[in-house]
Amino acid sequence: MITVETQGADDHPYQKENVLITEKHFWAWQRKLSPDTLPRMVDEVDELWQSGFHSTNGINDRVPEEIVVKFNAPSLCLIRPDDFTLLVSDDLDGRKKVRARFSYHDTPYLLAVTDPGIEKKYLLKEQGEYPLSAGDLYLTVSMSEPFNGFCYKLVAALILQDEG
Repeated sequence: MITVETQGADDHPYQKENVLITEKHFWAWQRKLSPDTLPRMVDEVDELWQSGFHSTNGINDRVPEEIVVKFNAPSLCLIRPDDFTLLVSDDLDGRKKVRARFSYHDTPYLLAVTDPGIEKKYLLKEQGEYPLSAGDLYLTVSMSEPFNGFCYKLVAALILQDEG
């Protein structure tokens, strides 16, 4: 847990959690959260924003910009997926990409991963599928800025609690 001095809300149209961080102030580490804290922080949402919109490389991975504006929902969710696999494959432009395939409340998802630690680790691996146990796995799923009329759902962070 950290303390950060802020100046208030950023008034961002798509990411309403954004705040302005006070300049010239350092972030202060307070303490490490106990492992039993994370399950209590999970967002109990029925679905990750609206489903049914797919890109070429994803499943339920985007939402039309006008729907995001209309519903003005939070742009971050901490969830526990029902199952989870990381996929390493080439993108349409030939660059290696890490994606997350999982289900959440019986809805399938295939989303781009933007977690720097996961990308660094898995981009070194061969192309393929890497299943992870969903039991102690948490995802921070984020809504992107608009791009070509859509906001994209991204796996911004993957938290894997060690057993024992």
